[in-house]
Amino acid sequence: MVLLALGTGMRASEVLGLERERVNVKDGVAILLDTKNSDRRIVPLPQRVIDMLSSRPAPLRELFSDWTLPRLEKAFTQAVRTAGLKNVTFHTLRHTFASHAVMAGVDLYTLTKILGHRTLQMTQRYAHLATEHIQAAAGRAAEAVFADHVPPQVPHAKKNVA
Repeated sequence: MVLLALGTGMRASEVLGLERERVNVKDGVAILLDTKNSDRRIVPLPQRVIDMLSSRPAPLRELFSDWTLPRLEKAFTQAVRTAGLKNVTFHTLRHTFASHAVMAGVDLYTLTKILGHRTLQMTQRYAHLATEHIQAAAGRAAEAVFADHVPPQVPHAKKNVA
């Protein structure tokens, strides 16, 4: 369940309710019919998640039919405590997915669609950029500005007055 949530950004309720018949391994997607927004959503599945889902026993309609949200939360809280982590919930996996997606170059519009948000503002709340990522981006921008090949005049700096 953790791998599925971390690899797709799916909510706990979406993970628990995912039906085997809604997983298309060939196309690498999961189709979510019952989302928080009541919208149908197609979620891309990374290969690691496809491999995990393919290895699950087939008879069950729901992949995690013996799990409930309270059971998941209790088990996850215990695992977090055992790992010595603080302020981590199952929902943190969704935030982690969003943050890493943005840092990997996924634009906010695309990420909004993947996460099933209705607005870019909601997605921005999820995508927390690491300080190192921001520093590296600023460094790349500065390298471009101070590169030897930069023209002496910045484009659009002067207006042609007729």
